[in-house]
Amino acid sequence: MRSSRDGTKALPTHRIDAAAAAALEIDAEDEPPGVRLRPRGEIDLGTAGRLRSEIEECVAAGCERVVVNLQGVTFLDSTGLHVILDADAAAHAAGWELLLIEGPAAVQRAFEVAGVRDRLPFVNAPHSRTPDPAVDVDAMRRQWQRLRNDAAALSAQSRQARRHAAEVCDEANAILDAAVLLVTDCLRRQGFALLAPVVASFRMAESGSTGIEIAVRLKDPSHAADAVAAIVERFPDRLSEVVVS
Repeated sequence: MRSSRDGTKALPTHRIDAAAAAALEIDAEDEPPGVRLRPRGEIDLGTAGRLRSEIEECVAAGCERVVVNLQGVTFLDSTGLHVILDADAAAHAAGWELLLIEGPAAVQRAFEVAGVRDRLPFVNAPHSRTPDPAVDVDAMRRQWQRLRNDAAALSAQSRQARRHAAEVCDEANAILDAAVLLVTDCLRRQGFALLAPVVASFRMAESGSTGIEIAVRLKDPSHAADAVAAIVERFPDRLSEVVVS
């Protein structure tokens, strides 16, 4: 990666095949505080360097924003994808702004297949395919920023919801663990021999209230009724159900 005269980082440079690059036309239109580039034709191994050079020259000339309108592009391969990705990385590193206007469906498919569509600053409607020379870039930039802010807010809410769910889960497990310990202690103190560990789970009562179901397996099932009575006497909770076998 080389630097421009003012010290800002430029995109990595590549050798350009002049004959191949001639197959790609790029119109440049001043659009303060930057420029709009309109590549027309195929962006591939032989022509991608042309687009890279155009973007570099704009940034070196002091453009604060570069808009690349892909609506006239008929083909985009992995080399072209890398040019766009390198430009996006350079923009973030050097503080200038890159905006992209979507191309035809076949061109956008390349970004989607590569899994980079959502990380790039496309600013027009997802399904818009009609060129609009009077696009309000400032309005699109503001819309893009709002979308990014909304996405960040949703992400924060999601993290908060996951933390809350984890806290509720921990609290619920603590309640069930306490119930198991208390029932096990009660039965052992009264001499009941357990065939398996006591199991506790939440249950929904007919009234809609939540209670706890206690499942106990005794070595001698004939003592089941006595065990139920001992547990109910110790924990007279109408929302709880005791199953002993």
